[in-house]
Amino acid sequence: MIRTSPLFAWLQMALLSGAFAVSILLLLADRGGDVLPCFATESAGPQPCEKVKAMTSAQLGFSPSLIGSMGSGLLVFLATLRFSARRRPNHEKVLNGIIRLLFLTATLFCLFLIAQQIRASAWCAACLTLAALMFVAFGIDPWAAKSRRVSAGVLVAVYQLPLLALLILAGLRLPVVTESTFRQQLAKALPELIDAQVLEDIAPCGYSTDHAAVPEQMKWDAPFAHGSAAAPVHLAVFHDPFCALCAQLDAEMQDVLGHSAGRVRLLSFPIPHLDSSLEATRLLHAASLARWKDDDVARMSDTFASLIGRTDADFSREGLAKLLESKGLDVAPLLQEIESGRADESIRRATARFEQSGGTKTPMILINGRVVSETASSARGSCLSRLMDEAAKGRVR
Repeated sequence: MIRTSPLFAWLQMALLSGAFAVSILLLLADRGGDVLPCFATESAGPQPCEKVKAMTSAQLGFSPSLIGSMGSGLLVFLATLRFSARRRPNHEKVLNGIIRLLFLTATLFCLFLIAQQIRASAWCAACLTLAALMFVAFGIDPWAAKSRRVSAGVLVAVYQLPLLALLILAGLRLPVVTESTFRQQLAKALPELIDAQVLEDIAPCGYSTDHAAVPEQMKWDAPFAHGSAAAPVHLAVFHDPFCALCAQLDAEMQDVLGHSAGRVRLLSFPIPHLDSSLEATRLLHAASLARWKDDDVARMSDTFASLIGRTDADFSREGLAKLLESKGLDVAPLLQEIESGRADESIRRATARFEQSGGTKTPMILINGRVVSETASSARGSCLSRLMDEAAKGRVR
């Protein structure tokens, strides 16, 4: 017989409320195109966390953050309702059955999420926190409910052991996370919440020590080039149309370049770094080949940026073409360039430049042949402005 205590019921509701809060945070980040702190091993490849999110959304048919927030919110409601029905055995019995069924579903959902992260060697801190809160909340359920017929040992063995095993496996394979690396990830995910001086401490403004110089960058051509070839500063940017950090960087770059007229030559290289961005990248390269006006290219880029984090969008060539046509853009010349194969050849050249520079993630920035550090390129436009000022004066950091 299991002795019950209101303390466990309150504790369970607190744990479920915490899980609900984490799931809402994930949902808001998903809808806003933000990237929460995420850690990956060296073998994970480019942008592993974005790939995990896209892969799980495709397999589930819905956004995992939406499912998590709805499920955890329902569990909070039912647990509260069950606590208020403690003096009504029949009502409580029905609620017990519903809650345990939902806990089983939540456990399977957490198992799925953790398995995807283990497979990709990419770890979403918020996702693991959500799974751990669910694990503890379900583990204390026999003490939180007036249940005298269900053995706590059976519940833990049937429902919890697989989740515990994967949580332990995830912990064993999780890369070593120091305070510095965590704060760097936080800086990239939520830079608007961090003071500029603090950001400078966490994401030092400078060049990467992991990449060799690429002096031939000064002679590169690009799908989109702005500024004189004689400018003292040559800025090359590799970006993905559906990369959230790239879109954030692009907005800040406009301010930086607005104060650097005549001093900077900007070379823009769209590359299909994410699986969903191939057709969008083809359209961008086709726009370059068709000599579209800068305003029309900017409208196309803004349209693509509006799709970041969307799981219900049509990323096919036909779907993107219809979307651009709805914005008043004539895509017929672009489709001709794609059909001719010239757009794919342009993408191959851009990708070759990216690989030649040692690129593994987007955005990637080079200033006069030197690769800007990843944390600096993900932080603030003030850093890029400072590096460009130094490059224009011939100083090397």
